[in-house]
Amino acid sequence: MDLIFFLVEIALGVLAIACLLRFIFQLARVNPMNMVVASTRKLTDRVLTPVRSVVPSGRFVDTASLLIAWLAMSGRVGMQMLPGYLQLEGSQSVSALGYIFISLGLSLVRLLQYSIWIFIAAIAASVILSWVAPQSTSPYAQLAREVPAILLRPVQRIMPNLGMLDFSPAIVLIGLFAINSRIIPWLNGLFY
Repeated sequence: MDLIFFLVEIALGVLAIACLLRFIFQLARVNPMNMVVASTRKLTDRVLTPVRSVVPSGRFVDTASLLIAWLAMSGRVGMQMLPGYLQLEGSQSVSALGYIFISLGLSLVRLLQYSIWIFIAAIAASVILSWVAPQSTSPYAQLAREVPAILLRPVQRIMPNLGMLDFSPAIVLIGLFAINSRIIPWLNGLFY
């Protein structure tokens, strides 16, 4: 029984991250012909196609993939919290509605945290690639340049032009690490 729960938890986590990536790819307006984007689209299409008939999508916001990512992550978080909930059930008054609310809230926080780590990884990869292989046409290199652009462009507009030096990745990374170390624990505390 533990093995089945473990496999379902892994499957829900993979589905949540794949749908979150698809959401980020569309939000960042990544090239849809990129091999990684096409693979992510193929992986998630079966789940998202029926949902799209019910959930409307915006021009740059894929609400169906965000909804499925949230629900899959909620299922995963709920499964992780289930043993603790069952132990508390006998000794304290724990409502099932409260358990569901906590699972939904924690899953939103977890999706935000995963999004932050995706952007941190993309920024780090783009900086390293700009030093090592600036002309690389690899699909991964293209993603590393295109995904963080949605966060880097506003900072680059504000920053003065320093020629070849671009400090916007460092500024965005500091902001992402600050959110991850200060705001995420506070948000987690709201649901514990």
